[in-house]
Amino acid sequence: PAWARGEAPAPVRKGGSLCHGDLHLGQLVRHPAPDGPWLLIDMDDAGVGDPAWDLGRPAAWYAAGLLAP
Repeated sequence: PAWARGEAPAPVRKGGSLCHGDLHLGQLVRHPAPDGPWLLIDMDDAGVGDPAWDLGRPAAWYAAGLLAP
């Protein structure tokens, strides 16, 4: 999009975003069909919030050596 290239202002976020709440690679599974889609599982901690937490938490665990590469 234009905003990602710096050609337009970034969109204004209103409210929160849907967040998984416990995102890590173990929460992604591949559908068994040929070229099946990736599915996000274990949605019991899902809610509205800042999506940075869904990326920051596993990044911090990885940086601390608590999450295998």
